[in-house]
Amino acid sequence: MFTSYLIICLPTKYVSWFNIFASALGTIVLIVTTILLPIKASPNINSAKDIFTQVYNQTGWPTGWAFCMTFLSPTWTLSGYDVAAHVAEETHDAARNVPRAIIWSSWCSVLLGSIYLISLALCATDIDSLTGSALGQPIGVLMGQVVGVTGGVVLLAINVFCQMACGVAFVSLVLILPPTGGMS
Repeated sequence: MFTSYLIICLPTKYVSWFNIFASALGTIVLIVTTILLPIKASPNINSAKDIFTQVYNQTGWPTGWAFCMTFLSPTWTLSGYDVAAHVAEETHDAARNVPRAIIWSSWCSVLLGSIYLISLALCATDIDSLTGSALGQPIGVLMGQVVGVTGGVVLLAINVFCQMACGVAFVSLVLILPPTGGMS
């Protein structure tokens, strides 16, 4: 959070460049990872039938409830539109550009997020090893299993950097909203 604060203190031009760079990098890595994981895991991948019709409930909850909880991850892919609404007052020609940003971010999130989650489901053949790892991060374990430890660390490090960029947007919201009465 402190690093995000330092970045947000830079002139707006540099913060904008940082956000554009981090967004582009995140999108590129997401696309590369989505394509790379099934290719590297092949031929040991789940079938489409297994992904969309099999139920593997290891939660101890009723299967219907566990199924409902599976929608938490796709729901997070839709949360990006919210930032466009919050920074509307900083946007040039907001009446035209903010609705576009909300629509584009929503559809890009749905498309890329869904394909990414399907790619992960294709590669996650041994759920017990992913969830039972001492690492405690099933995505990290999956990437380590599929692309090797070094490749997995690189992909996750880039992901952490892009998450920090989301922190920059969050810090800007925290600093902007109180003076405008947005948090009252």
